Amino acid sequence: MATVNGDRLSETLNVTVRRVQQLVKEGLPQVDRNRYDLGQCYFWYVRYLQKALQRRENVEAPPTKFQTIRERLMDAQASMEELSLYEKRGKMIPIEA
Repeated sequence: MATVNGDRLSETLNVTVRRVQQLVKEGLPQVDRNRYDLGQCYFWYVRYLQKALQRRENVEAPPTKFQTIRERLMDAQASMEELSLYEKRGKMIPIEA
């Protein structure tokens, strides 16, 4: 069991000392005040980040402008193909009729 202080843990996890304190409130395991088991903390932090990523993936982002324009283009192309297919099958009545 390798124990480290908060400063060393923050360097290892690449977060600030303040963030380590916040993580303690969220469940980061402590051995004693400002003393942490490096292995347990590392394992806990990896699981914490995995859960955060899973939550982020479950939230659907609104479509971008590009996605909206692409969707409209695909709808227009599909409509044109349908009209072309009706014309080829002879199911369209000419305007003159």
